[in-house]
This record gives sequence, C-alpha cells and structure tokens, in this order.
Amino acid sequence: MIAKTILPDMQIRLQLSDPICWRSVSDSIHALLGYSANDIQQGRVTFSSVIHPDDKDIATVIFSSGLEEASGDFNFRMRQASGRIRCLKGHYEKHEIRSVIA
Repeated sequence: MIAKTILPDMQIRLQLSDPICWRSVSDSIHALLGYSANDIQQGRVTFSSVIHPDDKDIATVIFSSGLEEASGDFNFRMRQASGRIRCLKGHYEKHEIRSVIA
C-alpha cells in the first residue's frame, strides 16, 4: 500500500535579523504546520519556536543575513502546532532590501 499526500506550496518571507522574524506567510502554512497566517503575522508564533532544535544551526546558516549563498535548497524539520515534527524541503532566495528615506 502506498499513501500519497499532496501539500500546497508555502511561501514565507523572513527578516534576516537576530532573531529571524516572519515578514509574511501564505495561507497554506495552516495546512502544512497548523498555524494560521494571522497568528504568525501577529507575532504569536516565532520562527525560532517552529524550527526543530537539532536543525536550528542549519536554519541559522541558511538564513544568515549575508549574501554569500543568495539561493539554494534546504531540508530541515519544523514543529507543527500539534507538536508533531514535519520534514520540509524547499528553495530559498535572498534579496537585499534597501531603504530609501526621502
């Protein structure tokens, strides 16, 4: 028997600061992790709290503010709202944002 689950794509934007902060998330985050986009955007769920403790070092390297590796693939575990752990694979791209003060 084979079980197949098709999950929606999830897009997130992160502020690459210390600590890493959510900027925006797609509504599909609920299907993947069980958190509402609103809970995340209101700060009730932190990025650090959903990364598996053993994968925090990987996430820190991937999501560092440097542009040395501006894009790539990742594979790490995230904690669902239920407490279960989900392994996620994805692709990231870093973009420098320049502030303009007029």
